[in-house]
Amino acid sequence: MSTSNGIAAPASMVDLELVQCSKAKSDRHSFATAETRRLSRMYLGKEVFIDAATDRRVRWAQRGICVSCFLGILFFVVGIGFKFDALQGGAIGCSGIGFVCCFVLLYKNVSFVIIKRLFKEPNVIIIIGLSLCNWAIDTGRPMTSFSPVNGFIMMFMINFFVLMDAVLLKSRYLMIGVGFGFILLNVFNLYRRILGDSDHGRVLLKYSIQGEEYTIMKRSTQRSIILQVLLFSANGIYTLCVDKTMKLMLFATGHIYKSTGKAQEKLDDRRNSYTAGPSRKSQVFFGKEVLIDAATDRRVRWAQRGICTFSFFGVLFFVVGISFKFDALLVGAIGCSGIGFVCFFVLIYKNVSFVILKRLFKEPNVIILVGLSLCNWAIDIGRPFNSFSPVNGFIYVFLVNFFVLMDAVMLKSRYLIIGVGLTFVVLNLYNIYGSTLGDEGIGVVLLKYSVQGEEYRIMKRSTKRSIYLQVLLFSANGIYTTFVDKSMKLMVFATGHIYKSTGTASEEIVDGSFAFKLKQEVIQEKVIEVMV
Repeated sequence: MSTSNGIAAPASMVDLELVQCSKAKSDRHSFATAETRRLSRMYLGKEVFIDAATDRRVRWAQRGICVSCFLGILFFVVGIGFKFDALQGGAIGCSGIGFVCCFVLLYKNVSFVIIKRLFKEPNVIIIIGLSLCNWAIDTGRPMTSFSPVNGFIMMFMINFFVLMDAVLLKSRYLMIGVGFGFILLNVFNLYRRILGDSDHGRVLLKYSIQGEEYTIMKRSTQRSIILQVLLFSANGIYTLCVDKTMKLMLFATGHIYKSTGKAQEKLDDRRNSYTAGPSRKSQVFFGKEVLIDAATDRRVRWAQRGICTFSFFGVLFFVVGISFKFDALLVGAIGCSGIGFVCFFVLIYKNVSFVILKRLFKEPNVIILVGLSLCNWAIDIGRPFNSFSPVNGFIYVFLVNFFVLMDAVMLKSRYLIIGVGLTFVVLNLYNIYGSTLGDEGIGVVLLKYSVQGEEYRIMKRSTKRSIYLQVLLFSANGIYTTFVDKSMKLMVFATGHIYKSTGTASEEIVDGSFAFKLKQEVIQEKVIEVMV
């Protein structure tokens, strides 16, 4: 655009001319524009105008969802607590009304681009899979005639909360309401399977190996599923509470670069102008250059070789020793682990970034993995399988924490990361096998308690199996990053929140394909008109 004398008009003049043109229009059009402006919202950096009918439909649908969700959970809890079937029927009726309100809310109000992005998140896939497994258990081994329906309702609520990022128009009150209902329902179901009488003594699966009969109980399995759903959604729940502006996606995360500690690999020229000479090695961590002398490089290389070698022989001796009940090999496994510890301390000597370590402990997945490994060690000490169990539990704690916190080791090779990662996966898979198809912890009671004269037990075998499975699932994203990030630029277990406006973990850097697809999707909506 240019002025009358041919000079390009500045942005302010363009805006002024547009305003003058709009004032020249009829009063009716001006009133419609003002009314539309009143119902506008910002989305992807564009002003999205919403007609009154859409705004009214979304507002009433949200109210219906929150009210029916509250009453449904209230009727369900009271009905289960007092064994009153009429209230459970009322809970199902409220859920039906809630389903209708959900479909009214979702009508032409869903971004399939964001849904596709969410399905790239391991946590989202795992939560959805767990909810389907829980429903399948309630259908195949129902406690009452309401169990299959209640299982479906719980599955729907879990998936609605997890995929709520894909709903374009929604209020923060709806998100808080659904999130609160999600937490309350899961906590109550967890309570029923710990201190309540839900599915007490009900066998989910019975099988035999070499003439020995094994059982997997429904109560412990569903307890594990519900606990995992809560833990996997912990980061999303935290984001829901702290993100008052609703700029972030709840369940989508992005990778963090080691060189900057942010979503972008480079910041600015000043912070990325490094002074290492051609004869000295250097690496960049969180925007700071670390110089590496020849002696340190040589020490680290030999320490890594020692860790990989003795880790391999340690796991090999452990697996063969447990399988064939050969104590000498178990002693050899402990010896290899001891030498591995020495190599580990040689590796980390003046080679750890406490800044990165502090950043890792802000990750819910990291905290949960460290906590699970410590719980497993406590079980091995309190209820040992054999005399080696406490030592083996400590070795397991050490391996899990070394793999999870390896981002903080500044100088390391990709071969070390892959070696430790493979050892981590193999050891967890073997432990799951031992607590499922093996004879580890058969009949060992971890905790015995009574509620209202009824005795309950939590078995060591099912608890440890749940721990090993959760450790693998919580580290799934880190394991994937370990194998695909060949340049080792990314942090394995540290992630950043995804901004809805850019599709990346940075509010400034835009994922071109994501933003373009999302804008195209918004433009194609019949109800919403995008004014460019």
